[in-house]
Amino acid sequence: MRPEKVNTPDCSVYAFVFDKIKEYGDEIAIIDHSTDKKIKFSEIQPKAEAIAAGLSERGIKKGDVVTIIALNDPKYIIICYAIMRLGAIINSLSPLSTQNTITQQLKDSNTKIILSNLFTHLQYFDSVVHFDDLIEDDIKKLPDVKISGEDEFLICWTSGTSTGRPKGVVHTHKSILSQYCMFLSNTSNKVKEFNGIRNKHIVPGVVPMSHMFGFYLYPFATILQGACVVIIPKFDFEEFITVLSKYKVTTIHVVP
Repeated sequence: MRPEKVNTPDCSVYAFVFDKIKEYGDEIAIIDHSTDKKIKFSEIQPKAEAIAAGLSERGIKKGDVVTIIALNDPKYIIICYAIMRLGAIINSLSPLSTQNTITQQLKDSNTKIILSNLFTHLQYFDSVVHFDDLIEDDIKKLPDVKISGEDEFLICWTSGTSTGRPKGVVHTHKSILSQYCMFLSNTSNKVKEFNGIRNKHIVPGVVPMSHMFGFYLYPFATILQGACVVIIPKFDFEEFITVLSKYKVTTIHVVP
């Protein structure tokens, strides 16, 4: 059976998401398991715009590549939207990669700045800004940026195991939105439910957002669906069990 044609809007992921989640208002979108701090859906855009203003002052503009090397963190999600707001390109790298691999990926992607919540091997790289230095509550004037669906949005990387060194795969805003719209249009599967359902699902954010699976889920699909994400920096079995019990988790995303 041929799949139904998917009508994908010609807009940015940023515009698409915030047009949708405004209906969720003051419902809880993100919980930081480490601190129990909660972020409402209504707070995501103002925080993102404040960080975007700060990045703009640092010279980041449309088309620049901004690399994130970090463990899962509520601010990771906010930063992704800040980068989108400027029309810059997100380059999400694994903090577990070797220094040589990260160096190669930074060079291949033509990275302009690195954002991180780590203090370890990042000392070997230039132009690193720590998450703590990205202010979420000081909204300044932002540049007007026109973003279409064909503009580049995200670089994700192959594993580099059997194919040589890791290779960057560029997604446009349209390619990400097409995937989401495809899920919505197919009424015969339950993929939409697996992303999380508003006022029903609590999702533990344990899959690394540096991986395409985690990136698609937490900053994008689960937020769009109106579900609540409990952010866990990295997988720890005892902590994971605690999260399942404490927050009454309903939907889990894991790999075999």
